[in-house]
Amino acid sequence: MAITYLGGHERRLTDALICFNQIFLATAIVGFTVAGTSLGIIPAWHTWLGYLTSGLMIVFSSPTPYTIGGASRFALAGLIAAFG
Repeated sequence: MAITYLGGHERRLTDALICFNQIFLATAIVGFTVAGTSLGIIPAWHTWLGYLTSGLMIVFSSPTPYTIGGASRFALAGLIAAFG
C-alpha cells in the first residue's frame, strides 16, 4: 500500500468514500439482477439473493456520515452485506 499512515481527516475521508462506493456497488448489483432476471439467465434464488444483498448494502452504508467518528452498531451487518 502506498500510503501507510492516514491521519484523522484523511482516514475519515477514506472511510466515507469506501462506504459511499458500496452504495454505487449496490446499484450495480440491482441492475445486473434485473437484467439477469429479465433475460432468464439467473435462477430465482439468485434473484432473491441479489435484491437482498443490494438492499442490505444500501441500508447499512447510508448512515455513514453519522458513524464516521466512531464505531457503529451496524458495522458488522454492513460487512456481512458487503460479502453477501
